[in-house]
Amino acid sequence: MFNLKKNIFKRWTFLSAFFILLILVVSITVNVIIDPFFQYHKPIKNLNYEYDSIMYQGAGIIKNFDYETLIIGSSLTQNMRPTYAEKLFRSKTVKIPLCGIGFPFILDACNLALEKNEKLKSIIMNIDPTLFFNDSKDASFPSYMYDNNIFNDVNYLLNKSVLFSENLNVLNRTIRKTDRVNMDVAFSSEKDFYFSEYSAVQSASNDPIDFNEKELYEKFKSGVSSLEDIVEKNPGVEFSFFIPPKSILELKTMSFNSYLDFYCNIIKETFETFSSYDNCRVFMFQDDEQTVENLYNYCDTQHFSSNVSDKILEDICKGENLLTKDNCNDRLEKIKKMAVNFDYSVFDIEKSSLKSCDNITSYMELLKDERYLYAVRKVGKTSDENSFDVYCGGREYQGKEVLFDFSDGNRIKIDGVTYSYGHDGINYVVYDKKLNRVIDSVRFDSSSGKAFERLQNRRKDGK
Repeated sequence: MFNLKKNIFKRWTFLSAFFILLILVVSITVNVIIDPFFQYHKPIKNLNYEYDSIMYQGAGIIKNFDYETLIIGSSLTQNMRPTYAEKLFRSKTVKIPLCGIGFPFILDACNLALEKNEKLKSIIMNIDPTLFFNDSKDASFPSYMYDNNIFNDVNYLLNKSVLFSENLNVLNRTIRKTDRVNMDVAFSSEKDFYFSEYSAVQSASNDPIDFNEKELYEKFKSGVSSLEDIVEKNPGVEFSFFIPPKSILELKTMSFNSYLDFYCNIIKETFETFSSYDNCRVFMFQDDEQTVENLYNYCDTQHFSSNVSDKILEDICKGENLLTKDNCNDRLEKIKKMAVNFDYSVFDIEKSSLKSCDNITSYMELLKDERYLYAVRKVGKTSDENSFDVYCGGREYQGKEVLFDFSDGNRIKIDGVTYSYGHDGINYVVYDKKLNRVIDSVRFDSSSGKAFERLQNRRKDGK
């Protein structure tokens, strides 16, 4: 009897072990075959992947995608378009915008790319001072995906979330024939946020930046030293570093105390460090007034649109906006003057009769002022029609042409910048001839005539 129980126990133990092993093998096999984070191969052509987790998918893109140019950095590289970069540089391109993580992790990703991709010819990276200041060691970052230790791959291969959530999502998208994600849109903020003056103003702070100069400088020196080491060890790779154009509101916040001076000094030292290398160029866009002072380029005080990102890539390609020994000091002084001299009252809703007006009848009366050029687009079901129409209150003044562009769906643009997203209702975009800028963008309800949106919520989902 004892032997019988012993044999039954052995049999159940064997069967249990067998089934556990079978489950492990099946799990590993499924994760390797579908591979939603591209750790072992490129996306399978017939499967529909979702690009929604750059920290996890970034390592796979670096290791297994075909590219010669790598765009990498913080969230300020989110809206760069690889396809546009490919057109400019004639080089296969991928982007890895590692949002909200410490600079050491970005360096790890850079090193991984340089190690795994012998074809890598060029790296484009934003290097504004705040990037160096962030040296956090976020435990949530999947460092095991960015190293060469095959044993810790078990964290991915036997990951329940990957097996039951990510893989099933790929299969579900494939079966349902969900629209495939364009790599230009992948990891981009444009699909989630509005870019408007109201969004930027809403996110602005009037509080001085509290900072420890000695502590930040030490972080900067450590980060720069590590990046310099990469540049030095890879003389065959061209590094294009750029100082991004944060908005005038961000400069205003910096100017409340000595932080702006410190910020500019860091930029100067960064330039001096890398300008001595033949394979390295430093570009700066922070002094680009046309971009920085137009808040319709931003979804908050720092993050800019793909239109601005395109301009950055164009200038890098042409070698424009390059920092040099001859122009560095003057351009940094220009940044300080921009922060001090800009008339911030143009963003004040309460001081503008136009911006504070919430009735379409009164609004139309105000627009009779000759200082305004405007465009109107009716979208959706309105009181007098079921389609949209376009009205323009003039296009040219004093030899300057202001062209309202209606070619992108229901949007209203000027010079590639979106000023109205063209939602249902009556959409106005108003250009002020005295200020030489768009002064308002508002949507009125077609039935009540009440203004109900000036894009004051940054997120498109209202959160």
